[in-house]
Amino acid sequence: MKTFLSLALAIFLGPGGDSPFLPANPSAPAPAPAPPHPIQPEPPATPTGLAVSATTDTTITWTWNPVEGATHYVVRHDLVEAGAGEIFAEGTAVIPPAPEPAYTARGLAPATTVHFRVAAASGPASAPLISDFTARVSAVTDVSHPSRTLANALPDAPTLRVEGTSASSIAFTWTEVEAATGYEFEYAAGSAPTVQIDLRPLDLSHTVSGIQPDTEVRARVRARVRQTDSNLPGEWSAILKVPQTLPAPTLEVESPSPSSVSFTWAEVEHATGYELAYAAGSAPTVHIDLRPLDLSYTVSEIEGGTEVRARLRARLRGMDGIAPGKWSAIRTVTTPPPPSYRIHNLRKHWENYPPGLHLQFDWIALGQPREYWLAVKFHHEGLVSECNTWFSPSAPEETGSVSVSPNRGGCDPENSGHWNSVSIQPADGFGCEGCGTFESALIRDR
Repeated sequence: MKTFLSLALAIFLGPGGDSPFLPANPSAPAPAPAPPHPIQPEPPATPTGLAVSATTDTTITWTWNPVEGATHYVVRHDLVEAGAGEIFAEGTAVIPPAPEPAYTARGLAPATTVHFRVAAASGPASAPLISDFTARVSAVTDVSHPSRTLANALPDAPTLRVEGTSASSIAFTWTEVEAATGYEFEYAAGSAPTVQIDLRPLDLSHTVSGIQPDTEVRARVRARVRQTDSNLPGEWSAILKVPQTLPAPTLEVESPSPSSVSFTWAEVEHATGYELAYAAGSAPTVHIDLRPLDLSYTVSEIEGGTEVRARLRARLRGMDGIAPGKWSAIRTVTTPPPPSYRIHNLRKHWENYPPGLHLQFDWIALGQPREYWLAVKFHHEGLVSECNTWFSPSAPEETGSVSVSPNRGGCDPENSGHWNSVSIQPADGFGCEGCGTFESALIRDR
């Protein structure tokens, strides 16, 4: 009987205990699917084949096999001074990718042991993915050769440059000097006393901090070579004078055309780029970012007779962004109007009355009919004869010719009909195509 009742109850409730004759519970939603697991990027593989490829008394070179997908390598090295029995210096460096990656530790003392490891890395520098480091491979620098003299041990002068700035600091860096066992960095901020900093051979940078705004910092650096009981200093680098804010450049304007105007400027020391701001007519201001070697810029596609206003400032790459310098004075230039006529087909010929060398050229009207005036200057051995000539087309595209001579009416004769060159320019403010200065020898005879 119990078996029969259990079977009947199971049929009434259905599978899972819910009755097929009763509505399902509306307050019990279906479970949501589990979100997919995001795919996490993986670091590149650990380098293989790490080995010592060369040693000298001041350097050790390691090589390893390139790793697929690596954008750079991170190396770590520990130095053990001969006879010290303890680690006295350690360093980390970033090596760019190469078909045959290698790293050379320089500026070491003879008989120095260096323990070296390397890892492959990928991704952005701010958040790289780094593989496991290899097992360390150690090497020892050679014993110094007895023929090495004091003279050839003198280190060269490093090349000092600015790495970046912030509101209260300037970072300097310099090139590595072979055989250097240390560096001496010297600086003075404003009127403060000179400060000297002793640095290790792997220290190739130093940041001067705690600087007041708009303070000039003067700095220099030199390498040292450790001798038996003293340090032998090398040559000082050139002194760098670095302002907290770069000075304003001097913005110059080159000859504008009816549709463009070019700006140029002199290089600003320490600048890592430039920013040009300009506005043409009533158009909005445009900002152009330029590279440190860009010392000119042309504003194009503008109409003739348009006023263009521009200013420029240098930039310095800062440790917390771009540090802009001071703006130059605003330069304002108006592009010339579009040409109203064109002159062409210049030719010269000698006439006996009035005697002298004459100039003739053709013209064609490009704009509205009106009277156009030209200023013509004849040059001969330092003498100048100024003439005015004109033509008056009655319709667009009308053509004609003009003949003018330095000893004809309307001129101020100074050269008795002789001339070496001639300058033709509009005298009424209208645009002229083909005007300019021409050498007599290059103008054909009629």
